[in-house]
Amino acid sequence: MNKFRTLYLHKNSYLRNQKSPCSLRSLSPFSRAGMIRSIFSDISSGIVTLKRSEESRISLISSLDTSLSLSMTSQKVQFNFVRFTKFVEFFRTYQSLFSRGIKGDFFVLLRKCILLINISNPFIFDNKPRLLKLILTILIYTAVSAYSQTDTTKLNMDAVYNRPFLQLGKLPVSVGGYLEANSSYFSSEGISEGLSFQARRMTIFLSSTITKKIKFLSEIEFEDGTKEINIEFASLDVEFHPLFNLRGGIVMNPIGSFNQNHDGPKWEFIERPISSTTIIPSTWSNAGFGIFGKYASGKWVWGYEAYATNGFDNSIISNSENRTWLPASKSNEDRFEESSNGEVLITAKTAFKHRDIGEIGISWMGGVYNKYEEDGFELDDKRRVDLIAIDFNTVLPSINTYINGEWVWASIDVPETFSQQFGSHQQGGFIDIVQPVLTGKFLDWENTVFNIALRLEYTDYNVGKFRETDTEIGDDIYAIVPGISFRPTQQTVVRANFRYISETDLLGNPPVKTNGIQFGFSTYF
Repeated sequence: MNKFRTLYLHKNSYLRNQKSPCSLRSLSPFSRAGMIRSIFSDISSGIVTLKRSEESRISLISSLDTSLSLSMTSQKVQFNFVRFTKFVEFFRTYQSLFSRGIKGDFFVLLRKCILLINISNPFIFDNKPRLLKLILTILIYTAVSAYSQTDTTKLNMDAVYNRPFLQLGKLPVSVGGYLEANSSYFSSEGISEGLSFQARRMTIFLSSTITKKIKFLSEIEFEDGTKEINIEFASLDVEFHPLFNLRGGIVMNPIGSFNQNHDGPKWEFIERPISSTTIIPSTWSNAGFGIFGKYASGKWVWGYEAYATNGFDNSIISNSENRTWLPASKSNEDRFEESSNGEVLITAKTAFKHRDIGEIGISWMGGVYNKYEEDGFELDDKRRVDLIAIDFNTVLPSINTYINGEWVWASIDVPETFSQQFGSHQQGGFIDIVQPVLTGKFLDWENTVFNIALRLEYTDYNVGKFRETDTEIGDDIYAIVPGISFRPTQQTVVRANFRYISETDLLGNPPVKTNGIQFGFSTYF
């Protein structure tokens, strides 16, 4: 609650001098979102209870007073129910306005709040100064919450914190998570295994601000029920300066965009991108330490991350897939305890964003993967694995079309004694195009969105030619995924996809074609 008092004091400082600084760093987006939800809950329940008795009216005012940290004496306030309902309509209208993403910095939003109060004059209480403090505070929190959700300084690297959290009373820990479930019906060359249902994953977030500039965040995932339980992220962040911060623990290596920004509710597609899960083995996490930072000037934002972690092992060329398969290292649970060969995996990423154009990121991840030495005896040469990825996202301003893509190249030093089915070079990527077609109120949901979407994918696990015949090596996949989605809120998506896959084997025989329909949902909670 001290955070909210701090922002309230900043607000008063701003009213005295509009050039006074107003820092938002002391408030996390999760706390702001939780406060807005709490206010909405109080208002909604209050509309029903206000008709019952004067005591319930005073109770509501007291609840709002406590939530907003105002020094208002509720017993002395005369309440007007009709004016209050009008204010609720006013409040919801402009909350919706802000949630759609008014551009501009926080002070622009704050000035709009003050202007709205002056021109609307929705007096509820006889005590007007207290009323104005109440309305202004609510609208400030609304603007701050919307600003935190539509902040144009956000980069993909911020995805781990850019999630909805719920504050549990006065506890220092915030909780969140998401759930994914779907149905599938696929056939391959006319053969089908029928309809099936999948509880794909449930993920729990835990976040805590331990003290000023020291934060903790964890992400624990349960896949296919409890078939797999993984700690995907558990780090401590120490903030020194926006351009220099430390992070340590279990970190998600910042290669490409999807590995860090993989939450199901953010995507219109049920399956994760093929290249992002089979070349980049998302979600790819390791124990390690690193630095990160961000700088914004005008319409430009720049960010970087660099980590040293444990990494891959020999299983990427010795696995049941009988191909070069980077995801095989995910089964090595010891990578959270020690490096398989005493070498570190370095991952570095830099990203640039123009607020009117979009974001582009370039990343690299590389290191020695094999166990080349044991007890001082040399077993093999050092063999490296290196990945380079480029990612891009933008929104076309006139029609709000969202475009998101990623491409990755992988180079693996495969021993010459291995057959050519183990590729030394891999590449692949995807592009998503999402077009909103209907927005607005639907049933009891205020800001719904109907989307049409299309994903195009290509992945080649063995780039090159056979030495003997100089013909192209196969082992590649094409996929086309059209879909539709419905979002009653931005935190929940109901989606249906048609998926067409064409897979060519190593020798380049006619491709095996698979197609099917999927229907499911994903939601934060």
